[in-house]
Amino acid sequence: CRNLLNWKICKVAGRFYDEDGSPTEALAQAQALIEEGQRLQTRENERKKQFPPCNSEWSSTGGSRVWCSKQRYSLGRVAKWRLAEDVVLIPCPLLVQFL
Repeated sequence: CRNLLNWKICKVAGRFYDEDGSPTEALAQAQALIEEGQRLQTRENERKKQFPPCNSEWSSTGGSRVWCSKQRYSLGRVAKWRLAEDVVLIPCPLLVQFL
């Protein structure tokens, strides 16, 4: 710990702080981008709570399978599944019963 006493205090001038130690415009831009990313992440988390993601799996013996929790479609939404060129609309309460 005594070695810490020999450390010198210095400033690092560069992209985010100038020679006086003041924040630069680049730091303000970086902080704005970080805040926007945090807002987007919060919005995505809220969306996932409202619409939990569905699950899928594939195996050579069983083929493809997609299933969703009952919570995802508990409000009577309609699921839209795209199979090749066809679009199939399935009322979600029915979908949940079959899955």
